[in-house]
Amino acid sequence: MKPHALVIDDDPEIREHLKERLESFGHECIAVGSQSEAEEMFKQHTFAYVLLDLEIPIRYGRVSAKSMGENTLRNLRKDPRNGNAPVLVITAHGKDSPALAVKLMKLGAVDFLNKPFDERLEESINEALQKHAARRQDKETSSDSMQPFKGGELTFTEEAAELLDARIVRSNATGYLILKTLAANAPHGARVAMSGKGLANLLNLERGDDAVNDAIKSLRKGFRKAMAQKNLRVETDSLICNSDKGYSLSPGITWKEGVTVSPVKEERRPPLAERQAWFRDQVLSGKKMTRRHYEHHFAMSEPSAKRDVAGIPGIRFNGGGMSGYYVPKSTR
Repeated sequence: MKPHALVIDDDPEIREHLKERLESFGHECIAVGSQSEAEEMFKQHTFAYVLLDLEIPIRYGRVSAKSMGENTLRNLRKDPRNGNAPVLVITAHGKDSPALAVKLMKLGAVDFLNKPFDERLEESINEALQKHAARRQDKETSSDSMQPFKGGELTFTEEAAELLDARIVRSNATGYLILKTLAANAPHGARVAMSGKGLANLLNLERGDDAVNDAIKSLRKGFRKAMAQKNLRVETDSLICNSDKGYSLSPGITWKEGVTVSPVKEERRPPLAERQAWFRDQVLSGKKMTRRHYEHHFAMSEPSAKRDVAGIPGIRFNGGGMSGYYVPKSTR
């Protein structure tokens, strides 16, 4: 079967050139010129790879913008049919910044193609397809050797939430509070669903259901990693299910009766400006502060602490990795 490609570019000449080039390469190709057309194609076809120009309009006849291309990439990664397809981003004569490249890689881009296209086009496509096939094979091989997760009992300590004697989330993280809340608000063995908004209100999370979504995403990642170390294969909903009624603990999860949870008190979670001012004062006083200090002091999740600390003026991160810490910007 021939590889099936999707080309997304607002320039008709480039679309036609790429379509002919890929068909000459032995591939099938559909070419569209806007975000809305691309997302309609995601629903109708399964693609082996995607060539994406960032500067596209949301629909034909509208103004092109890089943000539309970025949103197309984001939405593609959520698509159940094409979410894993390699995406090669078309760049304008190498004018895109390194910061943008890093951002796109985080969103799932695998390579970049400069205009005008040279012989590297076919090489890059082949390399992307080979790497994708190898990753899929490795994943299938690894998955086949693992045993399916069949459930277990959640235990809550002062330090963490644990399952099968493995720590899945620290007690200072929002995910810990969410797990305790879902257990505390349901009779033993029952499954009571709570919406993201309901959880956010109960726990006084200032970013609302966005904070809940981020925390559950991080929680599932930690759970998957912890179970993999025990050679157990988990699914997305093995720990927490998500339905139209909200979030609930999965059927295979049990817990001891009597679990209680206290919402995050407003006095423990000062306004953003006060939190940032406290951290900045600690740094300016000469203390070697890290993001983890911020997380523990305000009982925050890692993603929330990252956002807060990134917006603090007058300080910078010194060093790298676990040994790094924040210093005043004037420090050399």
